[in-house]
Amino acid sequence: MKLLFELSGEDEILSKAEVFSSFDEYKVILDFKTALVLDLKQDEYTTKYKRKFQYLGLTKYVSEVLAITELDKDDIIKQAIKIKLDDEDKNKNLSLRVRCKKVEKSDKICLELERRVGRIFKNKGFKINLTNPDIEIRIILCKNKAIIGRKITSYEDLEKISYKDLPFFYPGIIKPKYSRVFVNLCALKEGEILLDPMCGTGSMLIEGILMNLKAIGSDIRKKVVKGAIQNLNFVSNIGRVLQPKYHFIVADSRYLPFKDKTIDGVVVDMPYGRSSPIFGKSMKELYQKSLEELYRVSRGRCVIVSRDNISDLAESIGFKRVGYYEQRVHGSLVRKILVVSPSL
Repeated sequence: MKLLFELSGEDEILSKAEVFSSFDEYKVILDFKTALVLDLKQDEYTTKYKRKFQYLGLTKYVSEVLAITELDKDDIIKQAIKIKLDDEDKNKNLSLRVRCKKVEKSDKICLELERRVGRIFKNKGFKINLTNPDIEIRIILCKNKAIIGRKITSYEDLEKISYKDLPFFYPGIIKPKYSRVFVNLCALKEGEILLDPMCGTGSMLIEGILMNLKAIGSDIRKKVVKGAIQNLNFVSNIGRVLQPKYHFIVADSRYLPFKDKTIDGVVVDMPYGRSSPIFGKSMKELYQKSLEELYRVSRGRCVIVSRDNISDLAESIGFKRVGYYEQRVHGSLVRKILVVSPSL
């Protein structure tokens, strides 16, 4: 089946990498600035995928593609008439609305398309509801194509955790949506083990348990580990996670107490030497020994966020580079995001 991903537009490269990490096999059909259409091997999305889509940090909407047309008003209308939703024969009382959006410069036809396509589905027997419909048809106008889709889910459907409500705070916390991005780049499946060896307040692991991953957090600072436990306990007690599984220990990332190749994925935000202290002889030594340990214990992807580009060091240890991205935070601070996998 074909799926449309409407990206947030904050970071085009990183947002697409996050989507690609969600699937083992896919084919890119269309790739615009903030619109991405993939052809997936499976015939239909499942409830599990619907939940996974909600946790894409840099994607606003995910829709099932119903038609792809030329950027021509009459052609869009003709294709809309041909569309037959499964629900037509099942329930004539379902409500529907049409939303149109321009990705790049195009004719100003959105409002007209919303009205005309809405009228088409009204004639098919659906009730028009502009506030809380059962079905949302989305028309995305790109540079030279129009995509008609049926919304599966969106960022609005996600019940977000307010980080302001967490009992433990520490300076330098990553925004939740980017924590989600970094966890998604690990490409883990539900029930697999996610490790954050410098867990801080536990923000990465909070997103991990919300995605039904088994979370392991460690940090060299005992006070911080206690705070992270408080935060995950808080999230677990508000009912967002059915069966939260997490464990924390006080440990040095240079000497991890785990057996070889027992961790499915790793996400770590290395200290920058500003609000977070650097333990060990130097940053160079911290990078070297921590990466050696991650290579030893991991059997899947590692997402390493740092102030420096450590790609060469990671590859010298034996990692294979999957992706590398840069993200400006503020001032002179640029996050270097390295995605690697062990050469098994």
